[in-house]
Amino acid sequence: MRAIFMILLTIVTCEAKKTQSFQEHSRVSKKYFLTESPTNYEEYCFKEINKVREKHGLPPFSWSAELANCARVHSQNMANRICSFGHDGFKKRAKEIAEVLPYSKFGENVAYNYNYEDPVIIAVDGWMNSEGHKKNILGEFEQTGIGIAYSEKGAFYVTQLFSQPRIKTYKTYREIGDSVVIEK
Repeated sequence: MRAIFMILLTIVTCEAKKTQSFQEHSRVSKKYFLTESPTNYEEYCFKEINKVREKHGLPPFSWSAELANCARVHSQNMANRICSFGHDGFKKRAKEIAEVLPYSKFGENVAYNYNYEDPVIIAVDGWMNSEGHKKNILGEFEQTGIGIAYSEKGAFYVTQLFSQPRIKTYKTYREIGDSVVIEK
C-alpha cells in the first residue's frame, strides 16, 4: 500500500511540475502531447519558425525533405544516446547534405526539453533567446528541415538544419593558391 502511495505521489508531483511549467510560459497557445507523431511536431515547429521570420519581416523558409531526413536521424541518435546532445557530427551532416543538396551556406540548431506540454514552443523560444540560434533562424537561409524524436523517457529532441542553395550557373573555376574562385 505504501509503494502505491509513493508512486501516486510521484505522478501527482510530476504532473504539477508539468502544469506549472506550461502555465509559466507565455507563448504556449496549443497543447501538444508526446502522443503526437514526430512528423506532426515537425510541421508545427516549421510553422512556428516561419511565424517568427514573418514577424521580423523575413520571407518564410521552404521545406527541404533532404534536410528534414538528416535532422531526423540526428534527433533520433540523440534520443537513443548514440551521440550526445549537441552538434556532434555536424561536419559529417554538412558533407552528406552537400552531396544531395549543393549549398553555399549551412547551419544547425538543436534543442532538448523534457516535461513540457508544448515542447515545440519551448524549443523555438529557447532558440530565439540564444544569439547563435537566433542568427540561424533570422539568417540568410532559404531552406530548412526539422527532425524531431523523443526518448523512451519522453525527452524531446529537435534538430533544425538550414541551407542556402548554391546557384548552379557557374561558367568557370579558377585556382588561386589554395583557393578556388568561381566565376559567373
